[in-house]
Amino acid sequence: MTTPLKIIAVNARSVKRRHLDFVEMVNSGHPDLIVVNESKLKEGQCFELPGYCSLDLKWRNNSTPGTGTTIYYLQNLKTRNLKTIERNLCEFISLEIKTQRFWLKVGGIYCKNLAPCIGLIEDFFVSSNHCLFIGDLNSKHTAFGCRVTNRDGRLLERAAGRLDVCVRTSKARNHRSPFGWDNLCVALSTQSVANLMGEPIVLDDIGSDHLPMQVCVHVSVDTQIRCPPRYTLSNINWAHYRYALNLFFRNNVRPGSYQSTSDIDNSGAELTDFMRLYLEAHARRVCPTSKGITHQNPKLLQLLGEKKRLRNKLKRCADPTDQGTLRSEISLLNHKIELTRKKDLERMWKKACSGLNHRNPNFWIAYNRLFNHLVNSPAPELSNSAGMPASVEEIPNIFADHLDRPLPDHEDRWGNSHASHIDQADSLSVDHHPITAAE
Repeated sequence: MTTPLKIIAVNARSVKRRHLDFVEMVNSGHPDLIVVNESKLKEGQCFELPGYCSLDLKWRNNSTPGTGTTIYYLQNLKTRNLKTIERNLCEFISLEIKTQRFWLKVGGIYCKNLAPCIGLIEDFFVSSNHCLFIGDLNSKHTAFGCRVTNRDGRLLERAAGRLDVCVRTSKARNHRSPFGWDNLCVALSTQSVANLMGEPIVLDDIGSDHLPMQVCVHVSVDTQIRCPPRYTLSNINWAHYRYALNLFFRNNVRPGSYQSTSDIDNSGAELTDFMRLYLEAHARRVCPTSKGITHQNPKLLQLLGEKKRLRNKLKRCADPTDQGTLRSEISLLNHKIELTRKKDLERMWKKACSGLNHRNPNFWIAYNRLFNHLVNSPAPELSNSAGMPASVEEIPNIFADHLDRPLPDHEDRWGNSHASHIDQADSLSVDHHPITAAE
């Protein structure tokens, strides 16, 4: 049985007005995509939906409240060609989703003046045979609320006629004008997608004339298991890892705790979570950012561009002598690129370390004292919240003020049980040991 692809189109102002109702509607309906229009609210407010990734243009100092568009999509969807285009007050967002039959291209737009931006929509449909353009779009006889900028509310329908694409509107009515009722939710699609679409429906009146609409495309989507980020283990202190693993088993595995297969499965999930948290804290990511996009400095980008130019030149070169010269230049560039990347990583780690050390100069000394048990001298003084010297028992609480994510309880070398914290920056304090064959 085919599970349809569900897409919700809604306006962010109505989301803000009744946020809890909107979250409940999303949790009950389980849509695959949510297209939110006017998503830039005042002072950069934004909504995060658990289980969803977002694609949009983030708030900047010169952003205008009440503009913008955002597409939320489930984390396990297979996506590609994520694009954002900005022109004045126009924002155009699109991405492709893998279904069991084809790649479906989904797009949304916010525009204060739609007429000059029709070309973006036309390019959107020309590039693929399976397209769906949807958003908080109304088929209007008159332009309520924007008489100056969008005087003609039929621009989308006329553009659809030129492109030979299908127009779907809901039967729900919005404004009454001298020319008739205005329909809510205009969805433009190619013929191949229109044959699989149902009629747009109103989900719920959440307090706005921009009612949340749902469109179903009767085709199943391909899902994927999100792999954790790739790590290099060259800087892990394996003695500390075994110590932390022993603490995990001591706190989570008890005699008689396994009464069924579900207990074993739950324990396996807990162990997986522990290993993931440990990697995030003490291993170094191959790609430092959460989305896997490495932020590169201009010098590195310049070197990469020069390397690409030389490689293209090498492909076209037929002279053996020139080929050898080009290969030598490429090898020299590779060495420079590697050195630049190492300097970038060192700069990032120093910046993360200095951020914590600036707040409390003794932070890393106390951390090594507590976790690595390498120093026999008395623990250095840390200032507690009252500004007084902190005792050993207060050290984990001070860590909690500096770090973000809690870890399972552990016993320190003094025999006290504390709630420790792991953070990505903690790996700075762990001694770096290369992996050997025995390990």
